[in-house]
Amino acid sequence: MPRLALLALLPALLLVSACGDRAEAPAEDLTTAGAVADAMLARYADNLGDVEAFTVVGGGAEARYSLSGDTTGLDRFGPPQVAPVGDAAPQMAAQLLFVQVPNVPRIARGLRSAELAGPLTRDGRRAYVLSTTDPGALFGEPGLASTDTTETREFRVYVDADRFDVLEIYQLVASDTLRQPITSRILYSDFQETDGVTLPHTVRQIETGLNLAMADDDRMLMGGQLGIQKERLKMEPPTPERDAQIANLEAQQRVIAEGISEMTLEVEAVRVGAEE
Repeated sequence: MPRLALLALLPALLLVSACGDRAEAPAEDLTTAGAVADAMLARYADNLGDVEAFTVVGGGAEARYSLSGDTTGLDRFGPPQVAPVGDAAPQMAAQLLFVQVPNVPRIARGLRSAELAGPLTRDGRRAYVLSTTDPGALFGEPGLASTDTTETREFRVYVDADRFDVLEIYQLVASDTLRQPITSRILYSDFQETDGVTLPHTVRQIETGLNLAMADDDRMLMGGQLGIQKERLKMEPPTPERDAQIANLEAQQRVIAEGISEMTLEVEAVRVGAEE
C-alpha cells in the first residue's frame, strides 16, 4: 500500500545527522551530488566524530543515543532509546524524537549518484537538492527503484549549501488508484550548539493524503466517534491533560477529514556525554 510504503521508509531516518558548523565550507558552489555527500560526511565527522553519547529532550520524553559498535561507518550510533520524562504521558510530537537526527552517513552514501539541483533558496537559506526515485537511497542501499509503472515515487533531501545541515527530507508516492499523491515532509530548523554538538531544535512533520486509502463510510464512522469523544471531554473540568486529549482528537479529525497531519517537536535540552 502506498501509505505503508511511506511508513516503511522512516527507519532510514532514525540515526544521526551531520549538523556541525565547525568544518570549513567549500569556497565555491558544488556541482555534483558526490561532492555534496562528501561535504555532509565532513560535517558529520567534525560534529559527532568524537562523541560517545548524547541525549535529546522534548515533547515530554528523551532520546538517548550511544555508540552502536558498528565498524562500517554507517551506523556510529544505535537507534535512540526513547523514554518518558516525569509522570505525565509524552506528547504526540515526542514520536519525532525518532527522526530528530537523520542518518547522514547512509543518506550520503545512497544519494551519491542522485540528481543535484541548486543552490536555490529554501525557507531563506541556500540549499542543494538531492533527488532520486530510489527508496533504497535513504537507507544507504541504492538500487531499489520500483518497476511498477502505475506508481510514481520521488525522494528529495534538501541540504544547507553553506553549513551542510539536512534541512528537509521529502517523500512522495503517486498512483493511478489515488486521487492525489501521498506526501511526507520532515523539516529541520533552529540549529543550536551544546558542548560542541550542533543539532536541530525544531523538527516539523507534515503528511498529506493520509485518508486516501479509507472508504467513505469508514471516514464518516471514525469522524463521528472522534466527535463524540471530543464533546465528552469538553464537559470535563479544564486541565492540561484534558486540553491535550482534545488537541489530539482534533488532529485525528483533520487526518480523517482532510488527510493532513502536522506535528512539531521543540527540543528543550541536549546533554552531551554518557548519563550519570
